[in-house]
Amino acid sequence: MLAQTKECNDENKAAWYDTFLKNYKLDPPQQRLLTMRQLYLTSCPEDPADKIADFMKNKFVGPYEAMMAGTNLKKQFEEASNKRSMRMR
Repeated sequence: MLAQTKECNDENKAAWYDTFLKNYKLDPPQQRLLTMRQLYLTSCPEDPADKIADFMKNKFVGPYEAMMAGTNLKKQFEEASNKRSMRMR
């Protein structure tokens, strides 16, 4: 169940992380990870002892953003290539 507020408390953190984990291994289009990660990381103050926040930042955010940047770059290349092909006809 998704927490209803953005209040940083143990119940909400557990709900956000639970949803994050359930979606973690799905294919990227099916993931709702960014929303859960964003709620968790923006609603709660930084805490160096928070292993969940550390995992989300270092094991998910970086690789996910790199993957999406590659996907976006590929998409931009394909669009430019298609536009060029259309002009050359």
